[in-house]
Amino acid sequence: EFYLTEDAMFRLREFLELLGCVQGSTRDSIEAAVGQQVVGTVAHETSQKDPSRIFGNIRGYKRAE
Repeated sequence: EFYLTEDAMFRLREFLELLGCVQGSTRDSIEAAVGQQVVGTVAHETSQKDPSRIFGNIRGYKRAE
């Protein structure tokens, strides 16, 4: 999941570039990325507010070979 704010769009663009899915518009690029495979690293972290809750956060990813 990517935040689609002006300050965060660079993350989405980097991801689409990694996949080789850059098209004319962001919408076209996202559509081109559908079905592409990636390998991700997930880290589990305990919530600071509620230690009984655990969250999975994506730490990194690469294009699947």
